[in-house]
Amino acid sequence: MKAIEKVSKSNVMRRAWAIFNQKLSNFKSFSECLERAWKVEKDNLKYKIEKAIQAAQEAMYSQIDWSVPTPFAPSAETMQAYYNSNDYKGD
Repeated sequence: MKAIEKVSKSNVMRRAWAIFNQKLSNFKSFSECLERAWKVEKDNLKYKIEKAIQAAQEAMYSQIDWSVPTPFAPSAETMQAYYNSNDYKGD
């Protein structure tokens, strides 16, 4: 994945002209079509980035061996700080 993804201006213009040339389009001017095309392209880019992040997270979590339990063994200092904070802990 690239560090910075950019919206393709060529795709924006193609999409704007396609919207403008539709017979049943609700857009009156080309500028409205261009605004809509930019919004769609930005949303597409955002979706691609979110999917890439999700795939990276799934790859990271697939490497974890969940069958091995992690022991919970806090130190005495940690427990003392936890209970001396004068907050109700619910136990």
